[in-house]
Amino acid sequence: MVAIIAVCATLVVYHHAVYPVLLKAVARWFPQRSSPPTMNPPADLPTIGLLIPAHNEERVIANKLRNCAELNYPRDALTVVVALDGCQDRSEQIARASINEGYPQKIELIRFDRNIGKIAVLNRLIPELNVDLLALSDASSVLNSDALRQAAAHFADPRVGVVCATYRMPDDASPGEQAYWDYQVQIKSNEALVAAPMGAHGAFYIFRRKLWQPLEQDVINDDFVFPMRLVDAGWRAIYDPEIVAKELEATNSKQDFRRRIRIGAGNLQQTILLRSLADPRRPRLAFVFISGKALRSLMAFVLLTMFCATAWLAVFDAAIWRAVLGVELLGAALAVPGAIFATGAPKVLVSFSYWVQGYVASGLGSLLLLSGRAGTVWRVSKLARPKSSGPSPLSPKPE
Repeated sequence: MVAIIAVCATLVVYHHAVYPVLLKAVARWFPQRSSPPTMNPPADLPTIGLLIPAHNEERVIANKLRNCAELNYPRDALTVVVALDGCQDRSEQIARASINEGYPQKIELIRFDRNIGKIAVLNRLIPELNVDLLALSDASSVLNSDALRQAAAHFADPRVGVVCATYRMPDDASPGEQAYWDYQVQIKSNEALVAAPMGAHGAFYIFRRKLWQPLEQDVINDDFVFPMRLVDAGWRAIYDPEIVAKELEATNSKQDFRRRIRIGAGNLQQTILLRSLADPRRPRLAFVFISGKALRSLMAFVLLTMFCATAWLAVFDAAIWRAVLGVELLGAALAVPGAIFATGAPKVLVSFSYWVQGYVASGLGSLLLLSGRAGTVWRVSKLARPKSSGPSPLSPKPE
């Protein structure tokens, strides 16, 4: 039991304290893996399809389309497709009213009668988009005006397969969520310097359309699985902090907890699906994958194992273990006020609480995945044919 506790404690300290410091130190050896891209003249820009899956997004869809209209990209080289995935609110009416305002870009609405899930939407629509680059973006995020041109410039390097944006929370995000994402952005930036960013932010990433391969219907985190499959196949992934995707709305605590359950299930699933990234013959890639995403997907189980082993020793062994158990219980108790009083509690307490809640959610999500009950957290339905009014730019153009 003592050995189990020692191993678990080592993993906890390594993942949360040693790895970020070590990663930052190693990243200094690779200060710039490529020169900043030069913006291409309009005539040389590749065609881009911007696909926006949307399910019940009436609060944000108008702002999203307005943001698409403001993107600095030639109108004849950009097609925006909004996939309304079984929306039961006013998303379609608001989107059509926004388009009627006369936006310069081609914006098409594709309506699915019922919610088929994001993966089904991607598998159905991406093969029909005849473009050079395919960008995916959440309806709840907006991009800086030069995002597409900045991203397209990276693809002048024939080795680049995918470009990932940085991610910013809305101004009214909770302190715990803001601190968490600031930490994640820094980690991802350093991982990109050492080997590759471990996945993209779903708010925006862009890749060569010819590289698309349909995803399995039960894939949870497409923004990790697909980009990392490209990296696994030898393509370069770029993380560009000048490309910014900003969230429009802060999530409430209940929404955030459910989202983190889903992410927890996805983290374990992607660790299993992409275990080949741990191949020691690619030491830098294996280092960031194992130390970061892989360990994070197992951390809830590591913490639970350490607690159970400590509880066992507290009952059957020396009094010192009862003191250790008391410290662990005190730590869990400290997470409660940070969760209840998110705006009034000290920032360090709020951040610690958000961290604890994250591993509780991650553990629940992992258990749901392992038990085959992941469908209770998100819905995946059979593929349905979409309905669209008017001519579609999705049909392949003649060679």
